[in-house]
Amino acid sequence: MKTTIVVMTLILSTGAFALTPTTKTAVQSTMKTYVNSLVKQNGFMPVLFEGKVLKLKLKKTDKYPDGFHAGVKDNASLYTSCADFQDASGKKYDIDFLVSKTGSSFSVVQPIVHSINGEKNQYDLAH
Repeated sequence: MKTTIVVMTLILSTGAFALTPTTKTAVQSTMKTYVNSLVKQNGFMPVLFEGKVLKLKLKKTDKYPDGFHAGVKDNASLYTSCADFQDASGKKYDIDFLVSKTGSSFSVVQPIVHSINGEKNQYDLAH
């Protein structure tokens, strides 16, 4: 008896391949402006997580000298990009920023905790 196994792969496009350098720059600039506007008063960015407001500081590293990651993903109606932060106890937070585009304007819709000390938070935007 001969058995045949057929494997089918479905690839869902998020449009990431069509991201132009101009759009990528605009998303990153929007994210940086958002963060800088929040931290300029006291050095902290507030992020709501599990019913608590976290006070986070941008974390600069050798890999990310300004704390912001270089990547931008296109998730159909929202772009995502991220940055590294830490709290007063030294806990590390990877924060994703949801950025929307209306016409030619970009705006941060919401920051979301992507991971804490490398442990991923359970949300999914194909990230």
